[in-house]
Amino acid sequence: MSLHAKIGEIEELRVPAQKILLSEPIQGSYGESDFKKAGAFSMRLKSIFGLFDSFGSRIEINKIKEGKFQDYDRFFAYGNDRQEEWDEIRPEGTYLRTYSLGDWNHLKETYRKIIQYAKANGYELTGYAHEEGLNEMSIASENEYMTMITIGVKKKENA
Repeated sequence: MSLHAKIGEIEELRVPAQKILLSEPIQGSYGESDFKKAGAFSMRLKSIFGLFDSFGSRIEINKIKEGKFQDYDRFFAYGNDRQEEWDEIRPEGTYLRTYSLGDWNHLKETYRKIIQYAKANGYELTGYAHEEGLNEMSIASENEYMTMITIGVKKKENA
């Protein structure tokens, strides 16, 4: 995905319902407590999928609206239709997707652009923002880090 990503461009897409697995709640600071929970979550995913260690972080939309762009609540991973274990379902619907390049300080501006885009197009952000690092195993510096952000939206009733 990172090879085809257009940094800063926001796309609208239809996403099918998706099983989601969740970690225990995190503080969002990525301190020792969060890394312990990441390790436990990784072990849970490994028990379900075998060799699997790909997961992201999510933020409640209300936190984004408050400008708390790094106030993560849990780690998440996508499930599949064959598995019986999952924690919730990300609903089918319209989502906005964009990509941010650089360290996590760049995310603040990316979220501001998403908020502006939603407002300009008559959307209301819903649910959670799901962040996924796309290339962390192949970068030389954090300036090359690519984050994909996917956020549910619905048309405002008065739009």
